[in-house]
Amino acid sequence: KQAHEAAQQREPPVEIGERYDIGITDFSTHHTGAEVAVGKVEGFVLFVEDIPSGLSKGDVIRAKVLSFNKGKTSADATFVERR
Repeated sequence: KQAHEAAQQREPPVEIGERYDIGITDFSTHHTGAEVAVGKVEGFVLFVEDIPSGLSKGDVIRAKVLSFNKGKTSADATFVERR
């Protein structure tokens, strides 16, 4: 809870439209029902949509930030390429 509250107080270390290389730390089901890759930029969580099959935890991908989620504590991104 403290980490979440602290995250709400800081500015996100990413910008909409920018691309970032991230390591996949997990996979999750997005609210749309699609599988997304989860990764972090400076501790800030990105949920990456439109991922190709065959990716695994630990793979490095490039993602483009699309939007921030409520409170700017995480962001949605789209898959660009495998690194």
